Amino acid sequence: YERKHLDGAINLPYYGIHDTAKDVLKDRHQPIIVYCTTGKRSNQAKLSLECLRYEKIYCLMDVENYL
Repeated sequence: YERKHLDGAINLPYYGIHDTAKDVLKDRHQPIIVYCTTGKRSNQAKLSLECLRYEKIYCLMDVENYL
């Protein structure tokens, strides 16, 4: 995150996402884009957020092309 990230991004590490998501992402209806370098952690984060009943989660693949 410190090296580069999308404008407006919030750094919410996958580890601990269940504890911090509710404090940072208050609106469960807002669109959320998750991404990481390889896509593995972002896919895991997407599944975790779905379990927490967030509704519009999109996983950005091949993030290096966007940064």
